[in-house]
Amino acid sequence: MSICFDADKDKENKEKNLIRKTLSGDEYAFKELTEPYMPMLYNYIKIKVARNEDAEDILQETMLGVWKSLDKYSTQSSFKTWAFSIAKHKIADFYGDRQRKNAMDTDLPEDIPQNDIFADIDDKLDLYAALSKMPEEYRELIYMIFNAGLSYEEIQNLTGMKIGTVKSKIYYIKKTLYKMLVPEGGDADERD
Repeated sequence: MSICFDADKDKENKEKNLIRKTLSGDEYAFKELTEPYMPMLYNYIKIKVARNEDAEDILQETMLGVWKSLDKYSTQSSFKTWAFSIAKHKIADFYGDRQRKNAMDTDLPEDIPQNDIFADIDDKLDLYAALSKMPEEYRELIYMIFNAGLSYEEIQNLTGMKIGTVKSKIYYIKKTLYKMLVPEGGDADERD
């Protein structure tokens, strides 16, 4: 038991030393500090983001965030946990930016507080994660219907699928998403 404790203590001391060196401008120390966590952070981001390019961008933003705010790091949490919290914020920023871009420059009514837009960000992240597990064809159909607002007829013209096939695939997708997002025994009305 003390061997694990000693190894954890050694790792913690090494991280503190690397943080100190990084804060004094040593870029190699920063690389040594963050390199062990890069694959874990990337995989965490990939759970929430479908496209590799987006995940790589978010990872890069996370590392920039770690670099810029390293002087604010407190040893109350582990460095790894702290880095993951930055990644989580960068993922939320990514979806917030995407939502703002998709708003097509429409202004919000003055009586709606800005923070209400992001109140359900965890639900949206869960939805994006669920969608990322679906085959590309289904993600494309979801995009065509809900993001692009295409009709079944327009989708038929674009894909060559019959309208009945499009409808049945959308029904299947909705049913699958419901199973992924609503806990077993849960009620859809509870999520609204």
